[in-house]
Amino acid sequence: MSLFDKKMKSGFCKLRDVAGETREFVVADGRGGERVFSTRVVWAQDTMKRDSVANAHGVYLADVQCTFDERDLPRVPTEGEYLESPRFIKYEIVDVTVGSGVITLSLLKITTKGVRQ
Repeated sequence: MSLFDKKMKSGFCKLRDVAGETREFVVADGRGGERVFSTRVVWAQDTMKRDSVANAHGVYLADVQCTFDERDLPRVPTEGEYLESPRFIKYEIVDVTVGSGVITLSLLKITTKGVRQ
């Protein structure tokens, strides 16, 4: 890891310690199963400013940006996968950004009928 990446990771860890929260997650483990765990993340959910995300399936307004330490996930998720946080509250992953030892996911909340909100 370069000096720049180390400093960026250190900055994320400090932000997570101050502004982060501990949340429960359910993610695919990559082997057909799921992993349930709790970890401290930066969970940014600001209804006044939603980030637009463009991918192969369209343009979305992400409901949440969630940033993890890369060691907290069993693998890097891909766009189109789902995660739950907390259990039974489902989000579609519409964008994945990896760098400096952290993974940022842009999430779109799924309603109880399986429709994007």
